[in-house]
Amino acid sequence: MYKVFIIEDEYLIRNNWREQITVLGSYYPITYVGEAGDGEMALSSIIDLQPDIILTDIQMPFMDGLTFSKEARKLLPWTRLIFISGFDDFDYMKGAIQVQADDYLLKPIKSNELKQAIEKAVTALDLQQKETHTSSDLVFELKKIIF
Repeated sequence: MYKVFIIEDEYLIRNNWREQITVLGSYYPITYVGEAGDGEMALSSIIDLQPDIILTDIQMPFMDGLTFSKEARKLLPWTRLIFISGFDDFDYMKGAIQVQADDYLLKPIKSNELKQAIEKAVTALDLQQKETHTSSDLVFELKKIIF
């Protein structure tokens, strides 16, 4: 089960995303694990929760989504990032690309857009797990041969 964390400064939007994630949990191996109203609060939470997928707004008080994502990458490099923004702004999109975001959606998001973004993130996480498992198997086999 992959853990999803939400960062959005507007409570009603955060609540909507949470509900959508709960529904998508019926179709994909995901579960909602927490949320924060800004990047600063999120950083302390993700250390404990270790989410696999983070949905984040870009423009928020205290710490914006791009600054948060740069810091989050240092702590959780495997985490998939999905930006959801009210701004169709080239600089924001460029920043999202630089932190290797999986997707950049514009508000208001439609449920099928979020579904596609989650599916893409889950597929990437599945592939990561498979590659990690394969690497572990190879190391085990090499140890058997050497020792």
